[in-house]
Amino acid sequence: MVPILAISSWEFSGLIKIKHWATKALYVSALMTAAYFLNQTPFLLIPLLVITLLWWIINSYWIISFPRHTRFWNSYTATRLVNGFFFFVPLVVALSALHQIDSSLVLLLLALIWSADSGAYFVGRAIGKNKLL
Repeated sequence: MVPILAISSWEFSGLIKIKHWATKALYVSALMTAAYFLNQTPFLLIPLLVITLLWWIINSYWIISFPRHTRFWNSYTATRLVNGFFFFVPLVVALSALHQIDSSLVLLLLALIWSADSGAYFVGRAIGKNKLL
């Protein structure tokens, strides 16, 4: 799980326009430290997921009202950093918790995601307004 978190958060740091490699390394280290700490304290899983849910409700509002609230995404680096935190850390902690219950559940979850993604691609390609290549 650690290499996946490190690689994906490094790539995400480039996506949110962190340019200097030391700043990227600090961000990746902070995410990995937070994920490790929260993974070692299972009683914080539910509060973490509740806070994450609230954060993504706010993000959903920003997406629905897209043209008006782009300044939150574009202007504030802190917003992008927090988005990364509330994406990667709960993901790793939840996958670790799922793996502790039964490792086959992680594979089942991944198969479900892959199926939904592939199905959406083919449906979008067949009946979508904008044809994909």
